[in-house]
Amino acid sequence: MAKDSLFEERNLIKIYDIASKKTVDILPEGVNFSYADGDQNFVWSADSKYVLAQSSEGNALGRSQVVLIKADGSKGRVNLTQSGFDNGNPQFGMGDKMMYWVNDKQALET
Repeated sequence: MAKDSLFEERNLIKIYDIASKKTVDILPEGVNFSYADGDQNFVWSADSKYVLAQSSEGNALGRSQVVLIKADGSKGRVNLTQSGFDNGNPQFGMGDKMMYWVNDKQALET
């Protein structure tokens, strides 16, 4: 299934199914906050079934978390980091068997 994706208003992620011409908001309005163009990040899995994204949902300090989202929007967002530290630049690796990201913990205890 051919899909395209985009950021809208610098913080929403929408998936557009080219065949059905339908759009699904997988990171809807009010979940994320963006300070400037380019400060948000997401990446597709190789099979196009999942998206890894930054999200500030549920974090009052505005720290980005990394969430795994099913691209068809059928399941909720799964917060993979669940920390008070800033996490970003999520990536898939090893043929989608691994997910990794950077964070600003800098060896601090939690």
